[in-house]
Amino acid sequence: MGNESSRHDGSDTIVSACSDNTLKLWDMNMHASYRTFEGHKGAVKGVSRVDETRFLSCATDANTHLWDVNSGNFISYKGGKSTIESIATIDNNTFATGDNEGVVRCYDIRNTDTHIQLFTHHRRPIRNLIQYNNTIITGAGDGQVAVFQLNKPQPIRTINIGASILSLASLGGNLLAAGTDSQVSVCHINSGNKIKSLEFGRPSHALIGTDDPCQFIIGCEDGMHGRISMMHFKKGSVTKQYRESHNGKVTAFNYLKNKNTFVSACSDGSMKVWDTNETNAPLHHIPAHDRSINALCHL
Repeated sequence: MGNESSRHDGSDTIVSACSDNTLKLWDMNMHASYRTFEGHKGAVKGVSRVDETRFLSCATDANTHLWDVNSGNFISYKGGKSTIESIATIDNNTFATGDNEGVVRCYDIRNTDTHIQLFTHHRRPIRNLIQYNNTIITGAGDGQVAVFQLNKPQPIRTINIGASILSLASLGGNLLAAGTDSQVSVCHINSGNKIKSLEFGRPSHALIGTDDPCQFIIGCEDGMHGRISMMHFKKGSVTKQYRESHNGKVTAFNYLKNKNTFVSACSDGSMKVWDTNETNAPLHHIPAHDRSINALCHL
């Protein structure tokens, strides 16, 4: 059940998912949290928007919840018994989860009793799962990216990245896949062809595309700190380096309504708000949680 009762009014709102077993709802105009959602018994690993008043979450307790923003109530979906690492809304009625056993489960959001499809292609934990044009793209510890389509039993496409995959993002018609080898692979989604590999020197747990189909934002480990950069993949060069980044691993990104503004999350429990064109310092620093923030979504 959520607490700190307050009605969601459709303002610029972010949901943060945390290792303290909670999620928080943030008014990003006020830079303040006005509701905490409690119901998971383990670290919350993923969060995904359904509509402006509902969102989904998954956690190490192997549970998936659908939350109502205004009441704070949730309903649960029956699934497996292992940690669910990632979750994505596919369309208005369908979502998918990826777990530590390498299993993708697809659900009709209106049916909590069972999944509507199961994919068992991966042999290692699924670390990231995203939606792209009504398909499901997964990245796993077996070094493979797989593209799934509902009602087809096998992946319609696989891409061998090699290293265990930590994070995924789409960029135009391309896919970005960051691995434990400190490289980001750029692949054409429809053909599965690998276009380029970019070396960063440190692993990345957070990627997000921009409106420019050649540029993306990446969060890399840099010793005890997190480094945030904008990268032009065709040129193979950093175009912007954001200063005063995080004192820990950068774990997630999400845009606000103004796509020139994005939020970064960190393993130290903080969030920062950035103007994409202003690299000297963040617009705001928000001490959000006492433990790692693992995922963000915009409502």
